[in-house]
Order: sequence, then structure tokens, then C-alpha cells
Amino acid sequence: MSSIKQIILLGFVILLSYLFYVKTLSFFFVSDDFFFISFQTLIDSIRFRPDFPHYIPVFMAFMWLLRAIFGPNPTAYHTITVFLHLLNGILVYVLGTKITRNKTLSIAATLLFSFFFTHYEVVFWITGIATSLMTLFYLIGLLAFIRFSNNSRPAWYGIFLISFLAATLSHEFAISLLYACLMYNLMFTKKYLSVSSNFRIFLIPTLLTVLLLSLKISHFSQPSMIHVASLSSFVESSVKSFSYLIFPFPGITDLLPKWTHILVSISLASCYFILFYHNNMIRYFFLWLVITIVLFCLVSVPQARYLYLSSIPAIYVLLLGIFEFRKIKIRYILIILCFFTNLSFLYNQYVIWKKSSEIVKNVTTDFKQMFPVYPTDKKIIFINFPDSLNGPPWNAYLFRNGMEETIEYLYGVFPSNVQYARTMPLTLRLRNDPYLKTIPNGFIVVYDNEINKIILVPKIEEL
Repeated sequence: MSSIKQIILLGFVILLSYLFYVKTLSFFFVSDDFFFISFQTLIDSIRFRPDFPHYIPVFMAFMWLLRAIFGPNPTAYHTITVFLHLLNGILVYVLGTKITRNKTLSIAATLLFSFFFTHYEVVFWITGIATSLMTLFYLIGLLAFIRFSNNSRPAWYGIFLISFLAATLSHEFAISLLYACLMYNLMFTKKYLSVSSNFRIFLIPTLLTVLLLSLKISHFSQPSMIHVASLSSFVESSVKSFSYLIFPFPGITDLLPKWTHILVSISLASCYFILFYHNNMIRYFFLWLVITIVLFCLVSVPQARYLYLSSIPAIYVLLLGIFEFRKIKIRYILIILCFFTNLSFLYNQYVIWKKSSEIVKNVTTDFKQMFPVYPTDKKIIFINFPDSLNGPPWNAYLFRNGMEETIEYLYGVFPSNVQYARTMPLTLRLRNDPYLKTIPNGFIVVYDNEINKIILVPKIEEL
């Protein structure tokens, strides 16, 4: 493929991606967004928070900077979110050309990455900037390391170190970059096969990782903030994530019983190892994929945004397998089928998240009309507030993070008189708030699930 045709095709894919995601610029803030846009100073954004399970100062400082420049304008934040995703799509292409040396395959990888079905959380949700920013630095770091492995110039090693640190301080899952780089050295660069050479290269980033993790753990207010999955939960999460990533057809996978996820994962992994074991690139991307899945499944249940980084090696594993077919028609049929399946899923998610955004905006507006001046003399009890619009596994969040930061967004003060409760059975949509038969005195704000609006109940008897 000529360089001009390559640039045109890449530009076309990026343009398609922009045209699809540009509609999200009208979205409002949702759920956790209100917390991440609340930082008033740079110091506030980068300090340790004992009650917060992450230390991600690069992401938080970035959010502070956006607020300092644009104010609390959701359109500006969503514009940055889309822009970061487009940049990552370009870097996915560059990575493919460096490792696979196949420009056609790399264009296909950019297409699938741009519209991969799990990416809606990262692109539709401002909180997803943490993941897209981490992935941006991660890919820059990996590309810099590849250049360093090929020419040994200290400047590229320096870029790798800075990018690794920035990625890890955007989200801790970036520590898998060390593994991706080590495996690249072992599988593609004969010059650095010795143990001593690899030790020297990875000593500094490993020490930085240990230091950051030690600081993070020491600043937790409670040991329970350090969550480690049980063995059964880890296996279930890993298998499910693997099947979604290697078989990216959610309309089919979602309908399968749990035990079939194990069957699908084992079958696909076996097929790849038996049929394509000779392909060093497939083995590299496969091992990279496995470590990213293991990392987030050790500490969390799978969430759509956690699959964002993992989708990159998964897509290359998938495409390298597809490109083993000699008949070009079969290749393109499989790629087109995967593309339109993912696009259809993303569009359905767009419709749901648009509604979710509108609900949060309406509730925020209604609350401000109920209380033109924020009342501090009585409790405000929020009743039956939903976690998400549709429930798992592909949530469109609503009030997952509560209303405190939303109130701060509206009035400029952080409330200390907020309480949550539910008066109905717990469902997959509802927040897991305490069930109360008797509601304490205060302003009672009830979420009506039938009309997706809030109602101020003047008397407890009217509940």
C-alpha cells in the first residue's frame, strides 16, 4: 500500500470515528463526573485522598486544568474525550506498523479500535478520560521503548520512562506496560535477551512502581480499600473478559450462559495456539492481552472502560488470525461483520447514554428550582435514586456517585446534610442504599422511576 493511500485510509477511518462520536458533545455530566470536575486548585487535584481508592494525579490535574480553562462546560470536556480517543486510534495504527509491518492490517485495527463495542464508557463519559489518557501515554511509552530497543538512544528511553510514569499516574492499570515492553524485548529484540540487560532497563520503572504502590497503600484510611478478588470471582471475571475481547459480538456473548464463557475462552485460546503458534506476533499480543486482563480482574469486576486498553492486543490477535486466511474475501467479510456488529451496539449505547445524560441534566435543573438557595438547616434525604438507567453489564450511569458533588457544582458548597435511602426492593438499577421503613425528618427528594424525575415530598405520609 502506497504512503498516500495509507494516509487517506487512516484519515477516512479517523473522520468516520469523529462523525460518529461528535454527537456526544451535547451530553451533560453524569455520575462520577461531578467529582472529577470539582477541583478548585492544582494542589487539591494532586493530593492523596485517604477515602479514594486510586492515586491518579496526572488525570486529576488534567481535569483541574480543563476546568481552569473552560469552566464547568460539559461540551468542552466531551470534546477532549473524543479527541483523546481519536489520538489513541492513530497510535494504534502506528503501533501496528511497527510490530506487524502490515499497513492494511494496521488500518483495520484502527477501524475496529475506533468502534470497539466496549469503548462507550471511555468516549461517552467524561470520567473515561482517566482511561483514554492512560492509554495515550501507555502507547507513546511502548512506541518509545520499541525505538529504544532498535537504536539504544537514551532519549527514547527517557521518553519511555516519562510516559510510563504519566500513564501509571493516570490509572494504575498502566503498570502492565512494563510486561508489554519486557515481552517485546524477549520476543523481538535479540540484543537484549540477557537477564542483566533486561534488569538494567527495567530497574528504574520497577522501583518507581513499588514506590508509588507503597505511597498509595500507606495513605489509605482503611485496609479494606485494598480490594483483591476471590479466586472464583477472578476466574469468572477473567474468562468473561477474554471471551468478550476475542469474540467481540456482544449480541451473541450476552445471551450465552456463564459456563459457556469458559468453553468459548478455552476453545478460542486453544485454536490460536494450535493454528497460529508459529506466529510470533500473535503470541506477543496474546500474552500482552492476558496480563492486562489478569491485572484488572485481580482488583475489580470487569467494567467496559477497563477493556479499553485490553482491546488493543485483542484486536491485533483477532486480525492476525484473520489475516492467516489466504482468501482476501474471507478476511474482509469477517472484519466488516465485526465492524457493523460493534457499530450497532455502540449506537444502542449512544441512545441509552443520551437519555441518561438528559435525566441527570433535568434532575440537576429541577433540584436547583426546588432549592434556589441550598438549605443547610435540615437533612436532605434522597429516596430511591438509581445507580444506572439500564443495569449491568453495560451500565449507563446516573447517580452512582451520589449527589454531593452535584450539589457542590450547583451551589459552590459541599453539603454535609445529605442522606440516602430506599423504600423499595433492591434492583439492578437502584443504588444499594439502606432500606428504611421510617424516613427521618428533613427535605425528602424522591426519584420517580416511572417518569425519571425527582419529586419534593412535603410530608413523610405522602411517600
